[in-house]
Amino acid sequence: MAHRSYGVLGDYWIPMDSRKSRDEDCCMTTTFDEFGEPPQWAKSSTLPEPPMPKPVEQPLNSFISSSSQGAWPDELHKDALYGLAGDIVRTMEPHTEADPAALLLNLLVAFGNAVGRGPHFAVGGARHYTGLNANLVGETAKARKGTSWNPIAELFKRIDPDWVEEHILSGLSSGEGLIWCVRDAVPQRQPVREDGRVIEYQEVITDQGVSDKRLLVIEEEFGRVLQVMNREGNVLSAVIRQAWDSGNLRVMSKTSPAKATNAHISIIGHITDKHAGVNLVDKSGNSVKMRAQGWDALLNRQ
Repeated sequence: MAHRSYGVLGDYWIPMDSRKSRDEDCCMTTTFDEFGEPPQWAKSSTLPEPPMPKPVEQPLNSFISSSSQGAWPDELHKDALYGLAGDIVRTMEPHTEADPAALLLNLLVAFGNAVGRGPHFAVGGARHYTGLNANLVGETAKARKGTSWNPIAELFKRIDPDWVEEHILSGLSSGEGLIWCVRDAVPQRQPVREDGRVIEYQEVITDQGVSDKRLLVIEEEFGRVLQVMNREGNVLSAVIRQAWDSGNLRVMSKTSPAKATNAHISIIGHITDKHAGVNLVDKSGNSVKMRAQGWDALLNRQ
C-alpha cells in the first residue's frame, strides 16, 4: 500500500511501511525503488534560493525619499519656482543634495533680510516688510536641512559679504539678548558737578549701539528654542512678535533698559518633529497652531 505525500516542490508516492511517526522524527524515509526513478528535485539536498528583489531607485534630492513619513510632505509645485528665485534654485539644485523647497525658503528669507527695512507692502495703512520667518522640518541627518543653507550662504558672500559675516547669528535664549543684538545707542544721565554740588545733568552715550539693524538668526535646533520660550519669565516669544509687527523692541525690565527701533529680524529654524513645525507652545504647554501671519500666532486671531 502506498501513500501520497505533498511537499513544497510537488507531490510524490511513498510506501506506507517506510513512513515514520511525526512524534518520532520530523523527517521521512522514502523508497522509490518500487515506483521508478525519483524526480530531479528529490536528488538535490538543498532547496533553490528565491530570486533577490530588485532595488527600487529613489531620487536623492527630496525630503520625501529620505523621510520615513511616506507621502509627507507634498512635492514642491512648479509654480513656487517663480522668477529670479526659481531660476536660482533650479541652477543650484543639480549641485546639492538639499531639497528644492529648503533652498527656496532659505533664499527668500535671506534675501528678505539682506535688503533691509526698506522694501515693503502697504496693507490697510500698515507696512509689511520683508523680514520673514521659516522652519525647515525633516529627519535628522537625512533631510539635509543644514546642507540647504550652504549654497545660499555662498551666493550672498558674493553679494553682501559684510552681512554674511556680521549679521547672521544663532543661539536664541532670551528676549533681552535678542534686543541687545540690534540695540539702539544707550544713553545715561550723569550729573555735572561744580564745587562739589550738582548744578545740572547731561546725557552721555555709554554704548554706541548697532547702526545696522539687519539680523538673520539660524537655529539648527529650533526645538530647544521652543523649550526656552516655555520657561517661566522668558519674554523671547513676545520680543519675536514685536520684531514681526513693528520692529520696535523693548521689555519692561529695570535691569535691561536696552531697546531697539526699526529692527529687521528674520529667523530660520530646523526641527525634526513635523507637528512642532506648525505649532508654538505657550506657557501652559498648550500647542498653538501658527497662522499665515508668521510669528503672530499667539495673538489668537480668528
